[in-house]
Amino acid sequence: MKTNDAARPLHMVQLQLDAAALMRQVRDLNLGQRHEDLGYPVHAALAALFGQGTVQPFSIRGEARHQGVGSKPVVLGYSAQDRKALTEHAETYADPGFYQACEWPSLACKPMPRRWNAGRVLGFEVRICPVVRLASDLSTGQPAGGPRTYKKGSEMDVWLNRRLRDPQNGDVSISRQQAYRDWLQQRLGQVARLQSALLRRFRRVNLVRRKQDSERTARTLERPEAVLTGSLEILDPQGFSRLLAGGVGRHKAFGFGMLLLRAGSRDA
Repeated sequence: MKTNDAARPLHMVQLQLDAAALMRQVRDLNLGQRHEDLGYPVHAALAALFGQGTVQPFSIRGEARHQGVGSKPVVLGYSAQDRKALTEHAETYADPGFYQACEWPSLACKPMPRRWNAGRVLGFEVRICPVVRLASDLSTGQPAGGPRTYKKGSEMDVWLNRRLRDPQNGDVSISRQQAYRDWLQQRLGQVARLQSALLRRFRRVNLVRRKQDSERTARTLERPEAVLTGSLEILDPQGFSRLLAGGVGRHKAFGFGMLLLRAGSRDA
């Protein structure tokens, strides 16, 4: 059986943040007063503490994604660095405000497996932003409320895209679950094969991002958020290690795309 013998070290990191202290720092960065989703504030904190992209992708656990008084969101992430290296970097370089926003006794780190077997079945959970970037303008035709045109280069919910890509004969019967499962399989490519994928949660969420201008001011984007759970079969062990480290889909730097592994029905 094919195995992965040359994978780079990968660690899963867990830490807890003080939401109130975190939001004080975010306000100082001119990222607005309120955040429906904590993805950007946590992104800013991880970058300030450990360096840009060092803990990425990441996931904010449970209902702590929303800003709440006294909340202590728990963050999981993948990193090539271990606990000692992460702590030393933060102690040497981190902004004091962000440093104090981290509950340091909570920082934990474990090594991920360095070898995977082709054919191994694993359970998973992943929070995704299932969008596609349009290669050309796309019109909705004549829906209730009048026609609408989505501009070339914009991001569109993949489910809506599949329903509207042919105004006369759109794929109107496809479910969100099927559309998102197909989207996920495309991004797994030849690395892994989905055996099952259930849509556990869906909502549309407002995400804060910085504009790509000289002022770097904040803007708000509405995007789909979905959580899928299921099982997959590893096809390419080395590619699977890279997939874990790199994440899945768009907005991976902001809390999307981290594959969390669960015991599969035939895990071996």
